[in-house]
Amino acid sequence: FQAEDGIRDLVRSRGLGDVYKRQHLKEVSMAKFFLMGNFTEKAFAGFLKDPGSDRSEVARKCSESVGAEMKSYTYLRGPYDFIVETHGTFEQMAAIKMATEGSGALKNIAICEETPMNEIANHATKVSSGYKAPGQ
Repeated sequence: FQAEDGIRDLVRSRGLGDVYKRQHLKEVSMAKFFLMGNFTEKAFAGFLKDPGSDRSEVARKCSESVGAEMKSYTYLRGPYDFIVETHGTFEQMAAIKMATEGSGALKNIAICEETPMNEIANHATKVSSGYKAPGQ
């Protein structure tokens, strides 16, 4: 309020607590991801130097550093050298890929997300009922 003499009456602040109480927090959905990749020559040289190196612990720390949760780490025989199951967001997985490939120790990291195939098929059925291919 303003008095007639132009001096404002003292208004007490309610503090930031009231502001925070009114904010609606955006809920982030944690999806299940599988990261598969390959070691580089640099990584293999590191394994030769330290054969007991625990890469799963390093992967866990990478996940935790961005707020994701690593569930498992497995070495593979085949086109990929390892697979990591991690729960988080795509942005977190992309950050892990960028940092680890940028180190020069990993390459070819594929980020695969678990998908609800039955739900997708239900939606696809709805789309296909009205879709017409070109020329039809």
